[in-house]
Amino acid sequence: MHRGKDIVLLKKPVRGKRVWYFYYYYTELNYYKSNRYSVGLEVDDNDLIKSERKALREAKRLQYIKEIERSDKSNKELFSNYAQDWFLWDKCPYLIAERRRGKSPSHSYADGNRRNLENNILPYFGKMKISEIRPVDIETWMFQLQNRELSGRTINLYYNTLQIILGEATRLGDLTVNPGLNVKRMAEKKKVREILTMDEFNLLFKDDALEKVWNNEILYYTMTLLGATCGLRVGEIQALLNENVDSDKLLLKIKHSWDRTYGLVTTKTKENRVVPITDGIRKYMQLCQSVNPFGFIFSFSNGKQPVDHKAISKFFKRALVNIGIDEENRTERGLTFHSLRHFATSYFNETLGQQATMNVIGHSTIKMNEHYDHATIERLNKVRDAMEKIS
Repeated sequence: MHRGKDIVLLKKPVRGKRVWYFYYYYTELNYYKSNRYSVGLEVDDNDLIKSERKALREAKRLQYIKEIERSDKSNKELFSNYAQDWFLWDKCPYLIAERRRGKSPSHSYADGNRRNLENNILPYFGKMKISEIRPVDIETWMFQLQNRELSGRTINLYYNTLQIILGEATRLGDLTVNPGLNVKRMAEKKKVREILTMDEFNLLFKDDALEKVWNNEILYYTMTLLGATCGLRVGEIQALLNENVDSDKLLLKIKHSWDRTYGLVTTKTKENRVVPITDGIRKYMQLCQSVNPFGFIFSFSNGKQPVDHKAISKFFKRALVNIGIDEENRTERGLTFHSLRHFATSYFNETLGQQATMNVIGHSTIKMNEHYDHATIERLNKVRDAMEKIS
C-alpha cells in the first residue's frame, strides 16, 4: 500500500500500449479515498526516468484540478449552500415551479418558512452535507429545540420547513432517501380555546353595549360584530372595501385579506365567497361607511389603510374587561379575536349544518370546520334533554 504518499504513478496497458496512471489519497470524515486517473501520457521505456518525471508533473497538475473540483462539489453539497435560495420569492426554484404548476403559495408562506430556515435550521444543519443528514441528526436537533422550551407545535413547524427541502431534494434526485421520513414528530399540547357564551355575546353587542362597553367606538364595535356573527377572519375584516358591501341585498363580498407585509392579498383559501348580513349589521356598516365612504371601511386614514390588527385586539380585550372578563380570565380561557370565528362556527353548525357553515365561514374542508366547532351550552342541553327522555 502506498497510503501516505501524495501521488502514486502506475503503468497500465491500454490498447496495446502502456499509459501512465496515477492515484492519490485524501481524507473525508476520517476515511481515505482513492481516485485513479489517466495522466494522458505513454510510458517511454527508452528513457523511463524522464518519462516518469514528466508524468509526475502532469499528475500533480491534474491532482490540483481534481482537488478544486472536489472542493467545489463538497461545498455545493453543504446544506447551507443547497438551501441558499430556498423560500426566497424570486429565487427559490421550488416556489417558482409551484407557481408555474398553477399553485398559489403566498408571500407570507415563503417568508415564514424562510425565517424558520434562517433562525432555526441553518444554525444546526448548515455545515453538514445534505447527503449526510441522518434521522438521528434531525431528532437530536428537535430535542435541542425542546431544551429551549419551544412547544411541540413550534418544533413541528420548523420540522415541516426542513421536510419540504429534504422532500424536494429527494424528488429531484439530489438525495437517494429522505432522512426526515421516519422521524417522529413531537407531541402537541392543545391550547385551551373556549368561546364566548351567548350571555357574554349579548353583553358585548346587545342594547346599549355600543355606548357602555365600547365607548361609542363604532369601527371596533362593528369589526368585532362581524367576527362574531359572520365568522370573518380579522384580515378579511380589515380588507373590506366599500365596493364589497351590497347593502340592498344584505351581502358582503369577501374577496381579499389584509397581509401585514404585503397589503391586499387573496383570501386564505384563494376563493371568494358571499356572506349574508342582518339589517342590524347593515346599519352599523353604513355608519362606518359614512366615516370612510371610499377605500377601506375600517380605517383612520380616510380609507387609505385599514385599522391595525393590534388595535383591533386591544379594543376587543378592553371590551371583554368591560363585561367582566379580566385579562387573567381571558388568558385562561384562550379568548382572542380569532375566538369569535370559533364562536360563529359553533353556532352556525348548530343551526345551519356543516356545509352551509363552510360556505359562510370559508373553510375548505370538513375537518377544518370540525376543528372550529366547539360544543355549545345549547347543544349540551339538548343532549341532556335527550338523556332525560331515554331514562
